[in-house]
Amino acid sequence: MSGKSSPTRPVTDLSRDWHQYMVKAKLSEESLEKNGRQWPELAPAEIEAYHQSLAPNFESHIYLWPNPILVNFQEVVDVLIVPRNGKTIRIYPPFEVNEKSETSGAFSDILLPEGIKTVERTVEIPSSAVRGARMEHGDRSTTKWCRAFRVDAESGVDELTILKLLIDHITQHTHQWWIRAAHHPMLGPLRMGATITKDFKIIPELRYRGAGEIESTWYGAVQYQPNLGFGSPLTRGTWFLSAHHTQEGRRADQGLLTFYDGMADYMAGQDHKSILNLCIAVEIMLSKHSVAVLKHQPSKLERAIRTTNLIDDNTRDVLGKLVTDRNSVAHGREPHIITHDNRYSLEIYIRAVRQLVNSYLHAMPLGAWPQVMDLRLQDIKHTGTT
Repeated sequence: MSGKSSPTRPVTDLSRDWHQYMVKAKLSEESLEKNGRQWPELAPAEIEAYHQSLAPNFESHIYLWPNPILVNFQEVVDVLIVPRNGKTIRIYPPFEVNEKSETSGAFSDILLPEGIKTVERTVEIPSSAVRGARMEHGDRSTTKWCRAFRVDAESGVDELTILKLLIDHITQHTHQWWIRAAHHPMLGPLRMGATITKDFKIIPELRYRGAGEIESTWYGAVQYQPNLGFGSPLTRGTWFLSAHHTQEGRRADQGLLTFYDGMADYMAGQDHKSILNLCIAVEIMLSKHSVAVLKHQPSKLERAIRTTNLIDDNTRDVLGKLVTDRNSVAHGREPHIITHDNRYSLEIYIRAVRQLVNSYLHAMPLGAWPQVMDLRLQDIKHTGTT
């Protein structure tokens, strides 16, 4: 057996295609009649009208997004109509789901392991236990945390791609950096807790006559991080603006999205990924500014940071240190600067990149933003030395 591998051999076992498993309930008239009930009598014209009312080649799909979108529900009420390749999808405003029930349902009808050195038995979670605790941010009188979408899709249209594009634009215009994260970066994994005995049994409540009111030995729990940093609710204006760019098929600005990804990495404790994404965001924004505003070919990153007019000298110094730490992380090492110099930290890096974001957005000429979003840098060569 040869120890050599073939670099040209095609990889056939990788795919990003989604498979669907669909389940429909069957409603039986016969089963109903066995219980002494029956379906109503309908005239043939009513039955025909029902079938004629069906939209051919359309289905309504409900999507559950990993992370919530903060929505001003009093304003965002319009259904978006997005044409694509002669077909149509309709996207309704995002809506709430029952987060507490989703959490509590995960712990229904399950058994917990118990034992000292090995699992000796399993026990049920009692009905007295609080299973669904959730924490939400924001003013609930005008905003909602919405995680679900209804999409009416015509057969043959790639609705998920369009929905993801819309969500990217919502992220870009609201600065809700957490929306694109693979999981909720402000929500930790802790869900429940209980009192245990010295031999590690989860003990039930001691209920006895005269005890009066007692607390459950179980409690529901949720870990959360309250500092959202920045981000504004989705309004009618940003809903329509996001829809417009989606209908035009534009991608959201990759520099901004990568900065938000770096923020989500930071909040999720993924410091190395955060450093990489923050540095990529800096490079994209400086390159786009050079091409779109200054009408110059972009420079290599280190030189671009030294020469750009978008930042002050203090921010310039911090971004230079970010590049040094990016180089360390990219080569499998710990970030050298923030590990050895307490004047710098990941939080300071994020503040510096955010200052660049603000300057980058303010520097864009009036009406140029659509072209800047569409600008692709892969065919543009960098100039200058490092």
